[in-house]
Amino acid sequence: MDRPQAAVHPVLLERLEIEETASLIGRSPYFSEAKLAQRATDGLPKAVEAVAEMLPTAQLREGRRDILEPAESTPEAWQRRLTDLRVSEQLQDVDLAEFVDAAPFATAPWLVPAESTSLVSLPQAGRILTEPRSALWVIAPDRDGGTEDQSLLHPWIARTLLFALNARGQQHGGSYETQFKALLEDPHTQRSLARTSYCLLALGRFGEVVDTLRERFDEMPHQKWVDLLTLVTSAPDDKPLHRDNAELYAELVEQDRRDGPVARDQARNVLARLIAAHWLIANPLAGPDRERKNIVVQSFHELAPLSHRPDVAALYEAARRADQLF
Repeated sequence: MDRPQAAVHPVLLERLEIEETASLIGRSPYFSEAKLAQRATDGLPKAVEAVAEMLPTAQLREGRRDILEPAESTPEAWQRRLTDLRVSEQLQDVDLAEFVDAAPFATAPWLVPAESTSLVSLPQAGRILTEPRSALWVIAPDRDGGTEDQSLLHPWIARTLLFALNARGQQHGGSYETQFKALLEDPHTQRSLARTSYCLLALGRFGEVVDTLRERFDEMPHQKWVDLLTLVTSAPDDKPLHRDNAELYAELVEQDRRDGPVARDQARNVLARLIAAHWLIANPLAGPDRERKNIVVQSFHELAPLSHRPDVAALYEAARRADQLF
């Protein structure tokens, strides 16, 4: 008797080591291009092959954000990239535009329940969030304070979906802003401080996120606070890709100085710099940025003596890890 065929055929996406990634793109594993390719693709072989064709021959400019952007950043160009990635192959009766509609829900660092009220206007979202998971998702450690692992999209697929959503504006349905507002307003999101802050940052409400992390700085164990910061700053942004990290960082810090509270302590000032820099270098498709990395490392060191808690070792450890990871 024949076994019933599964509706979805899992595809094993083994992560390449950086040496293998470097070999595929024809660069040394110590070069910035190899490190960018590894971060952008999480070692997904097909994505590495695609990235190899996009890398410039000249040295990467620090903090450049448009390295992996299509030559023409149009909705059609981003859709072609998604087609090449075969994102919708597991659900052939679901239009690729519906995958783009669901991008904020599918790429959030937690699994949004298919029955979420914010998904009512997306009839295929439940299937998109559940059926292709074995083919497109990877398992990563829980970053929301829980003990179980999470399902995450590969960064190359996730960011491409989000860029496609942003590029199309109001065409064919919800825009980046309307879809993230829907995710923010969902009761499932609002029950979690981390998820709410993630959505606020994705929407560019930077000062509100700085307020939240400042309020919690002395209230939470510092390791949990660092975990919160890490999850929140993994949020995407809808800022133009031609603007480098240095320009955006200066704008964010100035925005907080101008629009933030008049009465502000030193910890608030350090936090604004830390969150802005951490958010920008957490983008897996952005180029290397030693200046922003150094700001993150230095900010963690500056926060330790400003803390009213005894567990400041977590802040020094966060500085050490940031120096190694980015």
